[in-house]
Amino acid sequence: MASRNQPAAQHPEGTMLNRILRRRISRERRYENLARSEAGVLRIVRRIFHNQALVENDQMPLDQALQVDPGALGSAVPLRMLLVINAMRRARHSCFTYANPFCQCCQGRLTNEERLFIAVFRACMHEQTSLAHGHAMVLCEGGDTRDFLKHMHQLARAVGRSL
Repeated sequence: MASRNQPAAQHPEGTMLNRILRRRISRERRYENLARSEAGVLRIVRRIFHNQALVENDQMPLDQALQVDPGALGSAVPLRMLLVINAMRRARHSCFTYANPFCQCCQGRLTNEERLFIAVFRACMHEQTSLAHGHAMVLCEGGDTRDFLKHMHQLARAVGRSL
């Protein structure tokens, strides 16, 4: 008979459930589980954030944005991404956490913010306006999401045309 004070290791159903939950969460946050368009967008967004973090005045010239991933999704996509990122930065209060695009260990995992960003993008691609708005509200921490969503819909249309 098991007592309440026994450690979880002696309860096999508890450890099995924990393993299942850890695997499910881990799978949701993997880069390789993204669609091709989502992975392309995330790759460019990470590089834009990385370049913005390195630039002293916190702004990145347009020509650098256009050279992030030339030809992969079309030249209009990086411009649209800059507009989306700037609208999101105006709406958020805290920093956007992203994975280092040049670290082999980091680039395979999604941060919570990246996961929400891709969820908004995915909802816009599938024209699920209310779902996109819900994810955008969480991502923008309750800030004004109108510009962010407007630019994200334009980005989704640009990516949809380039595929």
